[in-house]
Amino acid sequence: MALIKLSSNLDGIDGSIGQLTYTKVRYGTICKTKSQPGSAHPFTPSQAQLDLRNFFHNSIAMWKTLTTAQVEAWNDLAKEVTFKNIFGEEYHPSGYNLFMEVNQNRQLLNLSVYANAPLKPTIDGISNFNIRASLTPSFSIQLIFDGYTTPNGIDHLIYCTPGCPAGKSYLRNKYRVSGIIPQATANSFDFTTDFLNKFPTPAAGQRIRCVTRPIGIFSGFPGSHALDWTTVLP
Repeated sequence: MALIKLSSNLDGIDGSIGQLTYTKVRYGTICKTKSQPGSAHPFTPSQAQLDLRNFFHNSIAMWKTLTTAQVEAWNDLAKEVTFKNIFGEEYHPSGYNLFMEVNQNRQLLNLSVYANAPLKPTIDGISNFNIRASLTPSFSIQLIFDGYTTPNGIDHLIYCTPGCPAGKSYLRNKYRVSGIIPQATANSFDFTTDFLNKFPTPAAGQRIRCVTRPIGIFSGFPGSHALDWTTVLP
């Protein structure tokens, strides 16, 4: 599935053309391969995929049980929230989208689901960091943010790509949650074990890209992300 940008001559597209299906949503137009009855490519889902499916199932069921007042509170909060799509274009989520976003973040931090809309917090996170990845004496990877301590009440999700060839440009679909920086962490964070639980050991000269995303521990609200990349040293 991909978010696409239409030319100025098209306001939107919705429907199927050949094996592609287009859907106009709040934040743009999504293009995905047309689904087939059953499973055209059977596979065994990972535990992370099963957990995500379970989360969506439970969260959708909870949304349907919310009172009118609770739904209106999420809708009102969503009007105050601005997200950006992959093209940098800003949009306001729906109350339902915000409910799912906040509670998925809380699930990643092993917190319970929110039924009531929280107050909108200010989420300040790491704005600048460097990545260090080396194969000597064995593979290790760290985020370095010298002179900075992550704020109390805010954890940072780390999204990484696997080691990729230096010339590879499109990596968005490669990012995976590869660690969590706890609140009140100073100067650096080693996430080697979490990285290797997601990806194979990279080779010298490959590039790894990382994104940090601050998440309010009590609200589940995300803050602005920061991005950096590094070349794996021998």
